[in-house]
This record gives sequence, structure tokens and C-alpha cells, in this order.
Amino acid sequence: MNANLKELQNKYKDILLAPVDELEFTIRVANCFTSEGIKQVKDLVQLTEVELFRMPGFGRKSLQEVKEVLAGYNLSLNTKLLDEDPPLGMSSQVLPSVNQSVRHSLNYTLRVAADQAHSNCVNNEPEKAQLFINIIVDILELLTERKNA
Repeated sequence: MNANLKELQNKYKDILLAPVDELEFTIRVANCFTSEGIKQVKDLVQLTEVELFRMPGFGRKSLQEVKEVLAGYNLSLNTKLLDEDPPLGMSSQVLPSVNQSVRHSLNYTLRVAADQAHSNCVNNEPEKAQLFINIIVDILELLTERKNA
């Protein structure tokens, strides 16, 4: 696995392995997750909007809340996570659909990070803006490497 991709994955590892109840969701949303057995952030980010809407008591306001909370951590729904150790013999050339999915996720995260950086600059919070700028730089490096590979 590419060293930069591994480094970026490690940056998000702590939040992805965190319990969902550590994120600041309302009681209604937290109860939906509990009743559906969604325990870690990694379980949540892999879900689609349709899957969330199938949960009893989960509606548009709940979806908006989930998107906002995840965006605060530079995460989004419908994220395809890479396995730590892919099966032997499986390379990125063998799985182009994974590359496309990863590229799509990185592009989406790039847009969210840019929006967050801009918002933090407008709100005069340069430290937070710099965090998102660093994430943007990491993502651009990954996208450039993938394009050149």
C-alpha cells in the first residue's frame, strides 16, 4: 500500500474506530444507531442514505444531523474503507473499481475540507482552517500519485 495513503488512513483510524456515541448526536439519532447495532464510526460512514432512512425513527432532520457531524470530522456517508491487509495477489490494478471509489471519496472529502477551511477563515479561526488545509494538501498528493501511477 502506498506510504501516503497508509499515512492518511492512519490519521483517520482513531476516529473511525471510535464509538458512535462519542460523536455529539441527538438522543433520537443515537437511539437509532443503538437499535441498529451501529457501534463504531466506521460502521456509520459505510452506510448509505437509503440504509439510514430504513431505520425506524430516522428522517430528513436526522440525516442532516449525521451529515453535519461527520463533515465536522471530514467524513461522509457511503465511504468505502480499505482493508488493512488486502488478500495476497490483489493489487490496485486488479481492482479498478476500488480505485475509482477511493478517488471519488477523496474528491468528496477534498470538497468538504475546502468548504471547512473557507468557513474557518471567514470565522477567523486560523488554527482550524490550517488543519483542513493540511488535509487538502494530503488529499491532493494522493490524487496526484494515483493519477501518475
